[in-house]
Amino acid sequence: MLEINIKKIFKKLFQRRVYSYSHNIFNPQRDWATIFIVFSISLLGVGIFNFYIFYQINQGSGFLIESLLTRVETIDRTTLRTIIDVFEERSEKLSDLQLNKPASTDPTL
Repeated sequence: MLEINIKKIFKKLFQRRVYSYSHNIFNPQRDWATIFIVFSISLLGVGIFNFYIFYQINQGSGFLIESLLTRVETIDRTTLRTIIDVFEERSEKLSDLQLNKPASTDPTL
C-alpha cells in the first residue's frame, strides 16, 4: 500500500537551499513551491470571502433590495415623448432626402 507522508512532502516543498543565481536560473522545485503557496493562499482567501458572503445572506443583510427601489428615479414621459418626436422627424427628413435628391450637388452654385 502506498503511504503518503505529508510532513515529508511539506519539508521537500519548503526546504531552504542556497542558490546561486548565475548557476541556477530555472529551478522547478522552487517554481512549483511558489505556485503551490500562491494557489493555497488564494484558495484560502476565496473560501473566507465566500463564507463572509454566505454569513451576510444568512443574516438577511446580503441583498437589500428595498434601498435600491427607493433610489430609482422615474422618467418624465412628456420629455421622453418630445425626444422621440424629434428623432422621428429627423428620420422622416433623412428618408425624404434619400428619395428626393437635391437638384444641385455643388454647394458653390
